[in-house]
Amino acid sequence: MKNIFLSDLAKSPYFIKIQKYLESKDSLHLSGVYGSFLPALLVALHGNEERSTWIICEKDEDCEKLADAIRFWGLRPLLFTRKDFKLEDPTSLTIEKLISLGSEERAFRIVSIEKLFDQILDPIFFVEKALLLKEGEGLERSAVIDDLIAMGYIRVDKVRGHGEFAIRGDVFDIYPSGGDPVRIDLSEAQVDFIKTLDIETYQAVEKISSVKVFPTYDTDEDLDFCKTNLWELIRKKDLLLLLNPMLVEKNLKKINKSYRLNKEWFKKDVEKKITVSALTPDSLWVKNNVSLELSTKGFNDADSFRMALDRWKRLKLRVILIARDEKDYQLLQKWIKEHQLEEKMKDFFILREDFSSKDINSFISAFEVQEAGVALGMIDQSFPKLGLSAFKRKKNYETLPVGQSLELKEGDYVIHLGHGIAKYDGLHRLENDGIMKDYIKILFKGDDALYVPIEQMDLIQKYIGLKGSEPKLHKLGGYTWGREKKKAQVAIENFSHDLLKVQARRNENVGFAYKEDKEMEKLFRETFPYSETEDQEKAILDVYKDMTSSRPMDRLICGDVGYGKTEVAIRATFRAVMNNKQVMLLVPTTLLAFQHFRHFEQRMKNFPIKVEMLSRFRSREDQKEVIHGLADGQVDIVIGTHRLLQKNIEYKDLGLLIIDEEQRFGVAHKEKIKKLSHLVDVLVMSATPIPRTLYMSLTGMRDISLIQTPPLRRLPVHTEICFFDKKVIKSAIRFELERGGQVFFLHNRVKNIQKFKEVIEEILPEARVVCGHGQMDPDQLEEVMIDFLDHKYDVLISTTIIESGLDIPNVNTIIINDADLFGLSTLYQLRGRVGRYKKKAYAYLMVDPKKCLTRESQERLHAIKEYSDLGSGYQIAMRDLEIRGGGNVLGAEQSGHIARIGFDMYCSLLRKYTKKLKGEPEDPPLASVDLKIDIFMDPSFISNTKERLEIYRSIASVASEEDLKELEAALKQRYGDVLPDSLLLFMDLLKIRIIAGIKGYRCIVRRRTMLDFIKENDHKVEKIPPEVSDDYRLLKFVLKLLGSF
Repeated sequence: MKNIFLSDLAKSPYFIKIQKYLESKDSLHLSGVYGSFLPALLVALHGNEERSTWIICEKDEDCEKLADAIRFWGLRPLLFTRKDFKLEDPTSLTIEKLISLGSEERAFRIVSIEKLFDQILDPIFFVEKALLLKEGEGLERSAVIDDLIAMGYIRVDKVRGHGEFAIRGDVFDIYPSGGDPVRIDLSEAQVDFIKTLDIETYQAVEKISSVKVFPTYDTDEDLDFCKTNLWELIRKKDLLLLLNPMLVEKNLKKINKSYRLNKEWFKKDVEKKITVSALTPDSLWVKNNVSLELSTKGFNDADSFRMALDRWKRLKLRVILIARDEKDYQLLQKWIKEHQLEEKMKDFFILREDFSSKDINSFISAFEVQEAGVALGMIDQSFPKLGLSAFKRKKNYETLPVGQSLELKEGDYVIHLGHGIAKYDGLHRLENDGIMKDYIKILFKGDDALYVPIEQMDLIQKYIGLKGSEPKLHKLGGYTWGREKKKAQVAIENFSHDLLKVQARRNENVGFAYKEDKEMEKLFRETFPYSETEDQEKAILDVYKDMTSSRPMDRLICGDVGYGKTEVAIRATFRAVMNNKQVMLLVPTTLLAFQHFRHFEQRMKNFPIKVEMLSRFRSREDQKEVIHGLADGQVDIVIGTHRLLQKNIEYKDLGLLIIDEEQRFGVAHKEKIKKLSHLVDVLVMSATPIPRTLYMSLTGMRDISLIQTPPLRRLPVHTEICFFDKKVIKSAIRFELERGGQVFFLHNRVKNIQKFKEVIEEILPEARVVCGHGQMDPDQLEEVMIDFLDHKYDVLISTTIIESGLDIPNVNTIIINDADLFGLSTLYQLRGRVGRYKKKAYAYLMVDPKKCLTRESQERLHAIKEYSDLGSGYQIAMRDLEIRGGGNVLGAEQSGHIARIGFDMYCSLLRKYTKKLKGEPEDPPLASVDLKIDIFMDPSFISNTKERLEIYRSIASVASEEDLKELEAALKQRYGDVLPDSLLLFMDLLKIRIIAGIKGYRCIVRRRTMLDFIKENDHKVEKIPPEVSDDYRLLKFVLKLLGSF
């Protein structure tokens, strides 16, 4: 399919025009070529001619990105970047690449400008010095030894690496430079056989007829007279392309002032030379220009997709639609069938590609080129909007118990809502009176066991109590649990009264109902350079709904670092300003204020909106001017630290308060925020909300929106926990520097931070290292940060000032010293400073090897390692709550009750009482249902007990029919469309419990051929008809009866 696509491209008028210019043997420029069309065009230009293609790029990352795209189109390019040169000698190209350069084979070569003019060994000379050994050829044993030693080979007992050889009698084992190990048997001064060698087993494997043994760099030859560079190796008959010539020239000037690329380019005697750029460069570069109209517009809804199909069909374009994996491919096929588009799409190619381990958007994206007769469409994150998504993820964290979010292991403490604290003892299958069921076994005081049927798993919660103390088990059937629950209920009722007084005071102030300006908001939305994720869109709608209400907004936006919380705040800010209200963005650090100021200013630049910053990065005169602007209404948006809370600051009409990372503010500042928040709309942003913030959300005192959908380009950060080791530090920094990146090194003690600067400069003299910390003069710190942003330094050694606010795409390695001293949320935030864009990022959490870590420290480190997946911020907060306990959430007065009944039950009761005091209806409880049917999950469907328990717990958290439907869709998406009957029966049983509860039934019990439907003051009895002969029919019959009541 790809070959047909490229063949059609090569027949297009656009391509034929290029070929005609190339035949004239004059330099050609292609303008308007970018995105994913560029690699497709390059592969088509490479064609089948007996010549090599050379591509020159500005940076290593451009080379790597282009190489990924070239591989997609079926070629295997050869890369020449910094990593291809030996670290100890940058002018020494790796042997493998040297061999490839010395061969006459046609190749597709991609070169970074940084290495184009660097000296390398002449590959022709290198290849000519190779020793060719053939089967049956005469060969003296001593001559072979002499030749190998002369070529720099080392004699060893066993070969393990390139450039080694071993001898046992007449048998030679050789590990050639740039090749695979071989075994050669000499017999009577002749090569008897040559075989490949497996160095793991040390066995000869496959017979081959010959082998070339190339020299090493340690050869006896004088290599100083055999130097050249890649530029000199480009032959007259080769095809030479230069991408973005002006940028490449600029980069070359930085690294090698002796070369002028423009001058060298036109001097170069190559028959076919092409420069390529998105725009037409300076006339200095252009002799003959072929421009192109290229569209990279994708489709984000059903209408735009259908319009694209019609347009492609009408223009007779060759089209490839790419599905990211088999699942997307099947969903697309289903969508095409449902919308009867088979005929329209019969000439289109649909490819299945497994991009699960790659950042597909970094090298493949949609394009349409009418003049070239081709188009490419992507089946990716946009397709849920086409109805292709089988399941829209919904996490109902407002009602989901905290314990449900935490893993349940044997030996963990649990709460049984009816009997108290016990220990979880596993999932068991038992038969009772001919009925087979899965049970949760829990152990009470004295090892009394209770087997809880799996359909009643909602009665069990994981226990979260106080830090550092183990709860006492309750006696099964005893009175203690009832007494403790009653005490807690009285305390909770009083506490809920106090909470509601605070909330009532806030609600007494009638809020400002913001009006929607559709036209302006549409214009502003279009300036956002990315596509909103599904969760991001929902959060924006949640905020807009709050703002149009007359009740003051109080909402938490919880989302992982880099997931788009700030854009939600920006949309709210824009609506507020369009309603002539002022906005305050309160942040914990000066650096975060600086980062947000730059971002907000950039987003608002096309609109008449004044954005200002108030922090120690501003002079006193500037600060006075900002304060005056807030008072007279000249300033619309102000961003700053706690300086904004000082008494001398007045606002003309403050309407919206945005708080970033609320947990970072001190007690005094929080009191000022509390007073201020009664008067305005409040929006809080956090990646790892503190337990109190979390608690306010879970108990309904604060609304919550979760952003859990990662941007498509994001990759998880690889996290390593290790002892402090200079070798690891050197390796980590060197790796990042080799790929053109930068590094954060975090050391949180100012008194000896300079020592670590000296350590890094000692082990890596080539690294440019700088220190930054909060005790520096503000102007000096600002200069350090801006210089680091501009890549004037490679490594920033800092304190936790980088925890929030720094958004530097080029920093993708962070080393955290004494990681055990940091809290879980701090570690998570620090790790979030890297991996914010498309590159794979690395986090090294280092601890002192001499230190004995506390249990809590170990748990924190394990948790940060465990939660390395994208979007783990909410789980981090939950785990932090588990590690630290729930007692400090509500203060000392309430901690005793949390210890007695557990955090989940405490919050559940508090939610119940706050609803009651608000006059809101209680959630109907699930009915108890005993129909005497088998309830278990077949191990042949899921053999892993832990995974089965996870599914049971998910089902137990369902509270509505809508949730149940979404859960079923999720299970089908995860395990396939055909779910086992046993699981479907379980879900039908849960549906009965939900509907019966809504209709006011406490329980439904089967007594042989009769069904009892029991309410508080009512009782119905129904006979089971003879045709209801199995469990499936019985459940359907009960559902039918409930529908008729």
